[in-house]
Amino acid sequence: MHTLIVYESMFGNTRRIAEAIAEALRATGSEVTVAGAVDAPSELEGFDLVVVGAPTHGHTLPQPSSRAEAVAWAKDPVKDLAIEAGARGPGVREWIERILVTEPMPRIVAFSTRADFPVIFAGDAAVTIKRRLHQLDVDVDSHEDFLVDFQNRLLDGEQQRAGDWAITLAPGHTSDSRVTHAVAPRPRMSTPPLAESHGTNGPKVTLDPLDGGTTQHLETLPTISKP
Repeated sequence: MHTLIVYESMFGNTRRIAEAIAEALRATGSEVTVAGAVDAPSELEGFDLVVVGAPTHGHTLPQPSSRAEAVAWAKDPVKDLAIEAGARGPGVREWIERILVTEPMPRIVAFSTRADFPVIFAGDAAVTIKRRLHQLDVDVDSHEDFLVDFQNRLLDGEQQRAGDWAITLAPGHTSDSRVTHAVAPRPRMSTPPLAESHGTNGPKVTLDPLDGGTTQHLETLPTISKP
């Protein structure tokens, strides 16, 4: 099996999940190519499996304004964050726009990183990936999300959970629209009070009409969706 993993990452969390998925798939005998979205091929012929992942900016995929804010936000030395090479974009949103849809298409699955917060508030970029590919008549048959804390650090065990999920994607495993039952339970952190997470002095948000959500400049920052 030849697998392509396409990812976008602001502060390294999504990249680490992509690398964990690649390592687990290689252990099953799969040939794996890992590429940042800016360098990923638009022609998918020759791949049996394509895994697409991105951080959640509010309820949607990163876009130019949120990427620029991420770069600015990472300059604060108090936050102790390093911006990833290529984080300024283009990213997964733009990669989806340029892929060539041919028949047959490889199997496509999606993942996201998002804040450890109820998904109704945090959103899930994997859902946006699935929706945007569906607009191209391309199906996504499985998706998973991986969690970070409010300092933008992956929760303990998430890379292992990513590897466990990857193994379920290998030939011989039953496909499901969502396979959280097949991987280790995700760790949980205590949820801060709503006012603390959504204070009026927080970062600016901008409406993304196509995705119906909001974007913010953290790699995976929760925000309340706008109608």
